[in-house]
Amino acid sequence: MRRISKVVAGFALAGAATFGGLTIAGPAAAGSGTLVDVTVENVLTGNEVTVLQNVAVPVAATICGLDVNVLSNVLNNTDVTECKALSVAGQKVGWVKKH
Repeated sequence: MRRISKVVAGFALAGAATFGGLTIAGPAAAGSGTLVDVTVENVLTGNEVTVLQNVAVPVAATICGLDVNVLSNVLNNTDVTECKALSVAGQKVGWVKKH
């Protein structure tokens, strides 16, 4: 549990350091004014932890290693998609959820 807390804190600090004073223009689709959550699941306990909450689609795309337009198009068709950068060994442990 302690390791997961450190990972979550690391993502939060990395996101704050990377995007703290940065303004990113998103695509006109889901990225325009749409906020998302980036969530991970502790595979040992099954607990869900929101790593980033109420962030713009371009921020979530960067964290997940996805193209902004691809993520926007997926979120236009469905409210949830896998975040492969946060997933391990074929298990869906990281995802992006649209509000």
